[in-house]
Amino acid sequence: MNKYIKDELRVRKRYEYKRNILSYECEKKDDILIKKQPCLISVSDISYGGLGIYCNKKLKRDMMLGIKVNNESVSRNFNLKVKWCKFNELTDNSSKFKVGLKFEDLTRDDIIFINEIIRKIK
Repeated sequence: MNKYIKDELRVRKRYEYKRNILSYECEKKDDILIKKQPCLISVSDISYGGLGIYCNKKLKRDMMLGIKVNNESVSRNFNLKVKWCKFNELTDNSSKFKVGLKFEDLTRDDIIFINEIIRKIK
């Protein structure tokens, strides 16, 4: 049985989740993520595995990003790893990169938080 959805390299369904979020490029030193350069991203979708985003900067595969996701009055910080990045020409004449991010080191509370967001979208 094929575990991927359609012909894409994903195993979980995506849900539309339009948000602009400030993220930080991170560098890992001694198992600690250190925030470096800020980067504004536009989130397009969310799944239990990660986020689909657009950004104006090409991101390297396996690069780590730190973001804060809001759900009503509650927010939570997440670490995500860049799985892929490709150039995407948008119809409004702005060029951006489409990027696939994977959640890293999720706790039980993180999963519950993500589940609440997805449950509200459905």
